[in-house]
Order: sequence, then C-alpha cells, then structure tokens
Amino acid sequence: MSPSTSNKAESRFCKPKPHKSSRDLCQCEKCPTYTDCALEKGELLYCFEGETDCKVTKSNCLCPSCPVHEQHQFLKDFYCMKGKEA
Repeated sequence: MSPSTSNKAESRFCKPKPHKSSRDLCQCEKCPTYTDCALEKGELLYCFEGETDCKVTKSNCLCPSCPVHEQHQFLKDFYCMKGKEA
C-alpha cells in the first residue's frame, strides 16, 4: 500500500475529535432537551462525549442545526440520549 493510500485508509477509521472552538460553538445548553442536571455537571458536546446519565425528556433536538454537527458532518441527533456520533 502506498503512503497516500495508507493515510486515506487510516483517516477513514479515525474517530473525530472536537476542535478547540467546538465547546464555544456547542448548542447543547440551548437545547430544549438539556437539563438542569446536565448544566450542574457542565456537560456539553454529547456528539463527542456520549449520552448523559441525567434523566432526559425527549423534546425538539437542536443537534442537526448545531455548528459543531455541521462542522464535523455528523448525521445523527439526540446525542444526549443515544450517545456519540462515532
């Protein structure tokens, strides 16, 4: 396998990592599904960190309209309930 082919194969399987600015762009705190429990724990970036241990009531999900979601070309929603993208 050539070096350029190897890099493509490796990057295809690498898990995405949040950019430094992702925390600033994160819309989790504005989401109707976000809870006081999550706020107290300082939880954000469910798309990277996974679901919350807090009790969540499903409401309108802001994930698809979040700049972080768009920046990383994520496909899922309700990360706070379903877990992270990758």
